[in-house]
Amino acid sequence: MSRHYLLALSLIGGLAIISAVLIGVLVERQESYATIIDMAGRQRMLSLRIAALVAPGGVEDPAALTQAADEMLQAHWTLRQEPAHMTLALTQSYFAPATGLDQRVQGFLRTAASLASGPVNPAVARRVRQEAMGPLLDSLQNTVELHQAAAERDMSVILWGHCASAALALLLLLAETMLIFRPQAHRLAGLTERLAREADHDPLTGLYNRRAMERVLEAALVAGERLAIIMLDLDYFKGTNDSAGHAAGDAVLCAAAERLRAALAPGDIVARVGGDEFLILLRGITDRAKVQAMAEGISERLGRPFTWQGQALRIGATCGFAMSPADACVRSDLLRVADDALRRAKAAARGRVAGASAADATRLAREAQIATALFAAGGAPRGLYAALQPQIDLKDGALLGFEALARWDDPVLGAIAPGEFLPIAARQGLLPALGRAVRRDAFSTLAWLRDAGLPAPRVAINLAPEELAVPNLVEAIELDLITRGLRHADLELEITEDVLLDRVSDVVRERLKRLRDRGVRLSIDDFGTGYAGLLQLLRLSLDAVKLDRRFVAGIGYDARAEEIIRATAGLAAGLGLELVAEGVETEQQAQILLERGITIGQGWLLARPMRQAELWDWLEARSAKAPMVLHRLG
Repeated sequence: MSRHYLLALSLIGGLAIISAVLIGVLVERQESYATIIDMAGRQRMLSLRIAALVAPGGVEDPAALTQAADEMLQAHWTLRQEPAHMTLALTQSYFAPATGLDQRVQGFLRTAASLASGPVNPAVARRVRQEAMGPLLDSLQNTVELHQAAAERDMSVILWGHCASAALALLLLLAETMLIFRPQAHRLAGLTERLAREADHDPLTGLYNRRAMERVLEAALVAGERLAIIMLDLDYFKGTNDSAGHAAGDAVLCAAAERLRAALAPGDIVARVGGDEFLILLRGITDRAKVQAMAEGISERLGRPFTWQGQALRIGATCGFAMSPADACVRSDLLRVADDALRRAKAAARGRVAGASAADATRLAREAQIATALFAAGGAPRGLYAALQPQIDLKDGALLGFEALARWDDPVLGAIAPGEFLPIAARQGLLPALGRAVRRDAFSTLAWLRDAGLPAPRVAINLAPEELAVPNLVEAIELDLITRGLRHADLELEITEDVLLDRVSDVVRERLKRLRDRGVRLSIDDFGTGYAGLLQLLRLSLDAVKLDRRFVAGIGYDARAEEIIRATAGLAAGLGLELVAEGVETEQQAQILLERGITIGQGWLLARPMRQAELWDWLEARSAKAPMVLHRLG
């Protein structure tokens, strides 16, 4: 009996030791996770500060930019000291040779630091701001979420270990066992709570962050709660931040957060969603006048002076609000209505408050009708068609081709502009179906014109990034061509620069190459408005680029636009690419384009987008006489 007792006691002791060691290791890992999350959160805050300091026109405070970059680098090096406790997935992505977050952060900081020590390139400044407020911010948030998930998994392991040890332990030794585990469990619970808080809260003010607020708002809307949101921007904050220093700016943000908390009723929530942007959720409110009064009271509170180190600092707040269900029932729509109201308030004057307007309700209702019609038709509704706009040789007026433009005349809703229905189709994931319907109609029109004996050169079709991701894209295009008696050479595909920004995948590049090898032409649409690298232009083996209409519109009064046109013409000539100018509306524009060596134009001066019957009349009128020479130099 004593031997069994000693064996059981030894087993319990062994389990206690193993559990204590395991929990000790996990607690140490939790502390590393907490350090990683803390440093990643600090990097997020500093990246937002760097974005605020970098303006397209220049850096107003190079010293502050250098300080912020140095602080972010220090946090980065601290984070790099924890690789042994990073999750495997994060370690692999963080230290990847060319694409890892480690290299991206260092590259971002080198670029940011260079802006503080020399002349500012607007494109570089824009890239820094976009990286700081977009991909880099999301990657750092992903670091926080990965390690919070790892901490939660470790906590599950610890809880399981507790249960197993308790089941095997003798009641006689339970008190002793608890003396071993209880202190560490309390410590671990505190660390877990800290991790959860840091993932959902702004590290500076302690308020909810954007991600947490959107989650709470979504849940409230799904539950059918009656609520209102107030979106506010701090007025004069940038001036205060620049004049009194960033420490003063941070103090003002914290004090503003406290005033906002004090203004809210129990259950209401405030979040910091940007540098000087806040979002407030008011629950159980149905009276628009009360929301207006609440927003005005908040603006008045924030307009009172803040005291920092003996200085009186003044800011203010401009507010826009929206209510659910009165103004919108979907989170994205409700936020958009509040944002529109905030913009109207800003346009009126600082410190103003504006609510949703009748125009917002009308717009949302129309968007809902458009979305319903698109969804019901699977992306190819009645009245959708391709309008063909001719592309003309500016030297002699010869017809060189067409561009197919999506148009929609709905039997019920009437004419719907592309700017209305294309974004909605994109949100619904219907762009591939819509694009194919437009493509087929354009091919049918081209075949119909040729069957009638009218001149009908190639047609250019726009391909959205979503369409390029369709696995059977090549086969679908070839089938549409063959069934209408057209050849590959009759088609030109236009892709936008944002496709290049997405680092064209090998699969997409292979699809485009297959089509081009069979005779389809490839071109870049709206060239000059994005950041397409020259290397990408070469890799894609393009045939043409299209000069964006905004540059053409600047001819005659914007010297910078004309310089961009001249440089683009030289670039296209050097790469052996055709250059097509979009939006040619005046004789002066056509003349200057010719002088710059750009001989292909598209725009209302030359011909408007036309349906089949209009094209018939236009082509017959042209064939009745020799092509008119629009311009001739010398």
